[in-house]
Amino acid sequence: MAPYDGPEQDRQSDARINSGQGGAAAMVISDPTLRELSDYWEELRNGRAAPYRSEIDPRHFESALENMFILEHLGGTNVRIRLAGMTLCEMMGMELRGMSLRALMRMNDRVALDTSLGQVFGGPSIAHLELDAHAPSGDVRAAEMILLPLRSDFGEVSRILGCLQVKDRRDSDVPPLRLSIRTSSIRSVEVTVAQQPGTPRGPGFAEPKPGFVHAVAPLRAIEGGASKRSRERRRDHLRLVDPD
Repeated sequence: MAPYDGPEQDRQSDARINSGQGGAAAMVISDPTLRELSDYWEELRNGRAAPYRSEIDPRHFESALENMFILEHLGGTNVRIRLAGMTLCEMMGMELRGMSLRALMRMNDRVALDTSLGQVFGGPSIAHLELDAHAPSGDVRAAEMILLPLRSDFGEVSRILGCLQVKDRRDSDVPPLRLSIRTSSIRSVEVTVAQQPGTPRGPGFAEPKPGFVHAVAPLRAIEGGASKRSRERRRDHLRLVDPD
């Protein structure tokens, strides 16, 4: 797959983005659910660049399921949501599967999001975004998002495990919420273990395999030709009638 590579403006630096090698001090994840998900991801990758999507076991982060999502990189800057939690869909007022993550952002923040996604896929790196969630009423809620790289079943870093938490959200907040970025912290993944072809993978979020079309049953060869009954039926099929 081609690397994440958008227009030139998408690759320009943004003053809101902090990046660095390691960069643990610069990345402060305040939300406990996001920290839990990040810690699980770190434990699962175990020194590799990124775990496989199929290794992810949702039982280990049940508190994040309603707000989590999985992204797929389809080429260029085309990144689509493959899975999204119910609470996330309710906040946005729509089914998010198949949509671009850019659709959740305000127009002026989409380039900054592209930059963060490019660094997550290309590093690979971890991204932590401090956001504002804008309701149609004009109310603004603080929010946090984390983006963690994943490998596909083919070994490419073309998936992202993400989670969005909106603080002090109220039932009166009418969807859709739109997000703007206050800061984005990027931390390069430190690889200490080479990826081995035989890395075991569990069932987790394994992607469904396409079904096989069952072949038509083959013709059966019959030794000795057709049966006597078949031959008699064929002889009776057309008959000559004597006009006399």
